[in-house]
Amino acid sequence: MNKSGIAGLFGSKEGLQLATVAYARQVFTEAVVDPARGAERGLPRLRRTVLAWLDYSRGRVFEGGCFFRSAATELDARTPGPVRDAVAEALRDWDGYLARLLAAAVERGELAPGTDAAQLVFEIDAFLDRADSESVLRGDAGAYDRAARAIEGALVACGAAPAG
Repeated sequence: MNKSGIAGLFGSKEGLQLATVAYARQVFTEAVVDPARGAERGLPRLRRTVLAWLDYSRGRVFEGGCFFRSAATELDARTPGPVRDAVAEALRDWDGYLARLLAAAVERGELAPGTDAAQLVFEIDAFLDRADSESVLRGDAGAYDRAARAIEGALVACGAAPAG
């Protein structure tokens, strides 16, 4: 499609980019969040969500791995604007979702009282990010298993019973 055709559909390049981010959010939700909703609240849902994320990246739902990690890398040093803001909002929403899953696990007594959810979200996200990066950049499919083990170790360190 030519530029004028795109402009007609989306109004501008920025409109196309914002529509792409919105579509990627929908795809991400369907691939990662929705499959885990059937799991019991707390750690079972958190673990299922993490596994779904790893499958989402490993399965190349988006050719370059996680859409939001790729977009964030491209946009992080740019001046804030609507597209960068939309990607940042999606990542904040993901972190918030993980924090809510962790809070439910603490509330249910599956993680130690006083667990620092913000720190644990940071660690989980870092392990997921590294798995995606290693897989995309180096072709290291084993990074997903290492990330899953690292996340499980972080959960156990916060009082979780080992996954069985």
